[in-house]
Amino acid sequence: MGEAGLAVVNRRKAVRQEETAEVRLERAALRILERDGVLAGLNLREVADEAKVTRGLVYHHFGDRRSFLRSAIERSTRRRRSTVLRREKLPARARLESYFASTMSDPSTVRLITLLLLDGDEGFNALPYAQITRKADQRDVEAGLLADDLSVDSLQAGLLAALYGWALFRESFAASLGRTPDELDDGVLEMLHRMWEPEADRGEPSKSGGEPERPGGDVEGQATT
Repeated sequence: MGEAGLAVVNRRKAVRQEETAEVRLERAALRILERDGVLAGLNLREVADEAKVTRGLVYHHFGDRRSFLRSAIERSTRRRRSTVLRREKLPARARLESYFASTMSDPSTVRLITLLLLDGDEGFNALPYAQITRKADQRDVEAGLLADDLSVDSLQAGLLAALYGWALFRESFAASLGRTPDELDDGVLEMLHRMWEPEADRGEPSKSGGEPERPGGDVEGQATT
């Protein structure tokens, strides 16, 4: 192999090593967020210790916490692109159910986005696939599958705000209600459907998300607003 070929091999090896380091750091950060929660914050020294790499390596790759969070979110966005494109071809109800299931099974990206926004990064694009989703929502409004008395941007923003909020707080809220998150998921998903579907198209309320039966048929702890 000539010098030019060897140089190419070495560059590719360096890129793979750099990507491996970034992935290790990202996974370490996600473990910390899973363990300590978003509001506990995240600092790069903790990430380095969790990933078992030198602290200098973290700062070499990212410089500061915002850069690290941006990189992790951008990597997640790239990984999800093919999934998003396939999902947006589904009709409204199936699309939401698919997104709900994937977000609840892996809320890591929502946690990273939340942490970056709490950090005050105003230049961050929190909706990287907004245009794709807007087209899908407009298509479904025209097909009568979504409510037509609100703008598609309002539908997208309100729905994602509720979905992301549930992804962040489902375990805490469920524990406070004496339930498990799985017991409430179906009911919360039905609520989200009702936020954006025309009234005539709403499905039957989910029984699994209702209040647990109690002796005498009374329901305790109902919230009033």
